[in-house]
Amino acid sequence: MGSRGAAKTGGRKKGTPNKATAAKAAAIAASGLTPLDFMLDVMRNVENDLGVRLDAARCAAPYVHPKLSSVELAGKVGEPVRVERPLLPMEVKAAVAKLLEEAENELKVPVRRDLPDADRLKALLASGEPLPPPLYACIHKSMGGNGSH
Repeated sequence: MGSRGAAKTGGRKKGTPNKATAAKAAAIAASGLTPLDFMLDVMRNVENDLGVRLDAARCAAPYVHPKLSSVELAGKVGEPVRVERPLLPMEVKAAVAKLLEEAENELKVPVRRDLPDADRLKALLASGEPLPPPLYACIHKSMGGNGSH
């Protein structure tokens, strides 16, 4: 008997079938026809009575088409469910450019759309003025800030 908390050693690896299960799978494979294959053959045989074919289809269906389960989407009570997707790179670039331009206008720093965003941000920081809250929040969040101090 092993000690508590010790890693498991020996035995079958998880998912490996035991001898009986492996033998059964080998026998089915050797026969060339599984029960599902048989039901599908009966279903597809147009010479069979329609009732027989429908019964075969009904029996085979759960193995071919799993049942779908319902999933409840929940949000805040009384509000619609919000689905958010990540922004596309071009959307992020446009949002950053807009934040930079708004900050440049607010801080009276020349708007330089010809410069890379990083250089525009450096110019804003070099102004010595505090960054406008929306730009500050964007930078803080992008650096892993979660709003708590």
